[in-house]
Amino acid sequence: MLLNKLRELLTLSEAFLHWRVLKSGKLPYPPVSVSIEVTNVCNFRCSFCPQSDQGHLERVGKFYLNEANLFTILKKIRASGFRKNTLHWTLDGEPLMHKDFDRFCAIAMDFGFDNFFFASNALLLTQKRAQRLPPSARYTFTVDFCSDQKYFETNRGGRGSWEKIRENIVAILRDPSLGRVSFVLSDISSYSIRDPESLERRFSEMVSLFPKSGRLRFHRKTFHNSTGSVLLEGVGTDDVYHLCPYPWTTLSVSANGEVVACCRDIGHKTVLGNLFEKELMEVWNGPGYQSLRKSLADRQPGLVEACRGCDLPYDRSKFSLGNILISLRDRFQIFR
Repeated sequence: MLLNKLRELLTLSEAFLHWRVLKSGKLPYPPVSVSIEVTNVCNFRCSFCPQSDQGHLERVGKFYLNEANLFTILKKIRASGFRKNTLHWTLDGEPLMHKDFDRFCAIAMDFGFDNFFFASNALLLTQKRAQRLPPSARYTFTVDFCSDQKYFETNRGGRGSWEKIRENIVAILRDPSLGRVSFVLSDISSYSIRDPESLERRFSEMVSLFPKSGRLRFHRKTFHNSTGSVLLEGVGTDDVYHLCPYPWTTLSVSANGEVVACCRDIGHKTVLGNLFEKELMEVWNGPGYQSLRKSLADRQPGLVEACRGCDLPYDRSKFSLGNILISLRDRFQIFR
């Protein structure tokens, strides 16, 4: 275990060198983090997500990953030299909308993945549904939630969804046989509320809705105009340019095999290659990725369609020490 952690820290150090210091276009290492989308179909239409646009799936297409293509992706991930046991089932859509999701987890486990960290709205995650997940792996569901039922059902889920999600999470936390299932709840109140006192009160109220558990953590969510797809009013930015780390660290694979610019590019604005057609390292160091890295390193995000209008490079909160530590813990699972 210690050797694996040291190896992961060395990989992160190498990635930091090529991202912040060398600003390399071609990288000598595989991705540090990998996300696979099982479907881009979702049962929610959140106000802060491109899924709220009725034309979203018409433009992108509707996809469900099949077993054969999952094998292809996983084989290429391991062939690239990627050694970590953590896999993110995250890009667009709700993973539990895929009828074969449990089977997909079992297949990933055959490839040495036994720690799954991914986003879900948890509406379908009943106690019985959680019991179907393969038992030899760990599952961390990141769920956007809040204390205000009306606010939640206006901006995120439909009528009755708030209470159903809360009931699902509480039932799982109280089931000792489901110790492999954990949650990170992110407060979405900051989507339209800016007053610090109100946000703090709402956050405390959300925490009080759930039993204390070592399998439950809470997070204050910070919104930004991801890939310029959903414009948010009042989001704080500054004039200092921060180099986005995603092209140097993460690989996001959609259900149709396309590798997109980052986990926020659910509109497939910038497609960098397809893992059904090429090996992972061919895509990772291909002309698409190299051009993306050069544009960002040259402080010209406007040259990249997925980066045009995205305010992440100008959002100081995303590059704070606290947020970096959260990313190391959650996305890269360094302190797990």
